[in-house]
Amino acid sequence: MNVITEKTIRVFLLLTASLLVLSAVPARAADSDPWRPRYHFTASSGWINDPNGLVYNSETGEYHMFYQHNLSVKEDVAAKCWGHAVSRDLVHWTELEPAIMPDVNGAVWSGSAVVDRENSSGLFDASTPPGARMVVFFTYFGGNTDLGAEKQGLAYSTDNGRTWRKYNGNPVLIDPSITDGFRDPKVFRVPDGAGGERWAMLVAGGAARLYTSKDLINWSFAGFCIDRDGNKIRTECPDLYPITADDGTEHWVFSCAGRTYYTGTVAATHDGGLAFEADSAALTLIDLPTDMYACQTFYGMPDGRRVGIYWLIDTTMQQSETVSVLDGKNWDGAESLPMEFKLVRRQEGYRLVLSPAAEVYSLISPEPAWSTGAIPLSEEGAILYPGGDCASVYVKLRFRNTDASRLLIDVPAHGGESISLAYGFTGGRLTVVRSGGTVKRDNMFMDAPANADGVITLELFIDRSAVAIFDGAGHTAQGLAFTYGARDAGIELRARLGKAELLSAEVYELTNSYSGNTQPPDEKGGNKTAESATDTRSGMSAGVTAAIIAGILLLAASSAAAILITNKKR
Repeated sequence: MNVITEKTIRVFLLLTASLLVLSAVPARAADSDPWRPRYHFTASSGWINDPNGLVYNSETGEYHMFYQHNLSVKEDVAAKCWGHAVSRDLVHWTELEPAIMPDVNGAVWSGSAVVDRENSSGLFDASTPPGARMVVFFTYFGGNTDLGAEKQGLAYSTDNGRTWRKYNGNPVLIDPSITDGFRDPKVFRVPDGAGGERWAMLVAGGAARLYTSKDLINWSFAGFCIDRDGNKIRTECPDLYPITADDGTEHWVFSCAGRTYYTGTVAATHDGGLAFEADSAALTLIDLPTDMYACQTFYGMPDGRRVGIYWLIDTTMQQSETVSVLDGKNWDGAESLPMEFKLVRRQEGYRLVLSPAAEVYSLISPEPAWSTGAIPLSEEGAILYPGGDCASVYVKLRFRNTDASRLLIDVPAHGGESISLAYGFTGGRLTVVRSGGTVKRDNMFMDAPANADGVITLELFIDRSAVAIFDGAGHTAQGLAFTYGARDAGIELRARLGKAELLSAEVYELTNSYSGNTQPPDEKGGNKTAESATDTRSGMSAGVTAAIIAGILLLAASSAAAILITNKKR
């Protein structure tokens, strides 16, 4: 008889892998990486992609941002966990240890978070203040496939997000019959049709499905999300939230990974179901580059704003031809600047517009490092901020056309490289040219129409390899462009095939937004260690202790495996 079963071996190996991951968390690299952005969030090391579980804890005043994470720089979909960072102002982030680790149910994929103020789940007691009762939902991928390849799990925190306990009954939602995608749970509150509210969960990957619950644990299918013609909406990385338009009307926005969206209504049905019905039969496109994906918005913003963050796609360390070029780069992927979403009424219907969250401007120096008034622009060009370090700056430009074909904006870098922008006056289209950098990347495009007076306004956030551009009318382009070294040759503007006029330009220095790695916050939200029989111990200290424990478990698992093999041979 086998005393040690194969299931026991798997548990040993999963625990070992988890502890090895925790022991591998390094301190944030010194600010010497020529490619690492200073005020776009990147993990201290490893791969990151989708932002997850964006939630506000009103007890500590902290924003929590989780994200898909591999501790190794190579993406491994079967070993994904949730990385974790916190901030008090949406721009200065403190990276904590990984929060949710894989287990026998599978790897931990994308999801969302809520605050269970009324303790409808029964997971909390009076020691956890209502505003701190954070619950996260995520997709298990792989693991026990008898429950489905993708199923939904739950974890919660009783200590302001420093330790996360997985629910003993995970997964909380399964449907093995669904084979076209069943992931990325988005949880929120909806009217129950009787004057109260209940919880709803939107799950997609294929056809978007809605589920409802009174306690966040027991879920019932409520209906599909459909467009105006009755067709099922299909997407991944969904978001669904209410928003008040600029004309005072209330709408729901169904976001498809932050690239397209519907506006519509969410309503309880007569039979206890729930439905999202879009106002249109066609998706509305958000004018974004392909680098921006998987947007999620924060739950419980204290002032009612709708603020979201995108993943800025980066696969440079996945490709052999760029790994050698970017020698010393130990990270892949960044998160975008936090942005506020507003719904405005236009002639063609309601449209989402994007702008930097107000907190982003707190990174800008109080006074410009350089500014100018009106300057005529021609083929000879003009230099802005000559001799200044343009590696990390905010630039605001206002210009208009005379008879030029386009305006070229070059931010030079070391070795003659640059990030180049080309604005076409015909069509009002901005092209971000990234072909001159250390790593060749596709160009980005962005609409930036002139206002009624013919004036074009651009806001440029230049952040080493990261670029974020806004036009003040709701358009944005954000991505990575791997130029190298300090940019100290100024910013050059040139009109092509004619003349244009620069009305004003301001260049501001930007501060570093990193608060460091695993730094303890104040006493109220202390970074304490906690134990739980079913948690993933985000509060466990990384380093020698974890490495020793991991080594012991590895030896134990190896010994157990040897015993099992010996027994089988008998």
